[in-house]
Amino acid sequence: MRKVRLVAIASGLFWIAVAFGVLWVCARILSSVLPDWVPVMVAAAIGLFGVGSVLKGLFASNETLARVMKAGDHPDFQGFQNSGKQFDDAAKIEFARNIAEMLQMQKTMAGKSSIEDQTGCPKRKAIGYVYGYVDAALHSIGQDMADMSVGVPITYQVIRRLWPDRVNEYMDFIAKNMHSDELMNIGMMHGGQQFLDYHKPGVSDVPMGLARFMIEGD
Repeated sequence: MRKVRLVAIASGLFWIAVAFGVLWVCARILSSVLPDWVPVMVAAAIGLFGVGSVLKGLFASNETLARVMKAGDHPDFQGFQNSGKQFDDAAKIEFARNIAEMLQMQKTMAGKSSIEDQTGCPKRKAIGYVYGYVDAALHSIGQDMADMSVGVPITYQVIRRLWPDRVNEYMDFIAKNMHSDELMNIGMMHGGQQFLDYHKPGVSDVPMGLARFMIEGD
């Protein structure tokens, strides 16, 4: 989200500069041709657009930014699609960071609700959702979760960014239960489906399955 905010701020400053440029050009060159109010109105409109972009970058919530820049519109994420580039360790880390940012927004929406139940184990639907979301994201760029050199490190990095103190325990829980736990499989299906549904062009809503599973539990 930090990169998105910086882009919005930079764009806003650019348009503010354009507004001042319009005023300067009109004052120096077109003052004898145009009424005084025309350049002022044009510059004001451009300047307000720029100010709005700067304010969005500074103060917009993560949810608002997510609606502007959905998973499929994320520039870093698009770079992996049909790029022909090797999916090396650096690319895997960057990809995992992008996915973790998408899931972090859902985690934030869950408020104080923990992903763990009263016994200290991860809620099975919630951790399954994360796995299914990562699986679908990998398939969308032509990668396979079943490839141990891809699925394991990507999942590890995503969980490490979301729950750094519990990443080893959660990875162990996934490995032990992903093929046998019905509730975890339900979460996996929801995670994968929500990635696909909200990745479609024109969809402006933000998936909230992880937040719901964290709040409601199993």
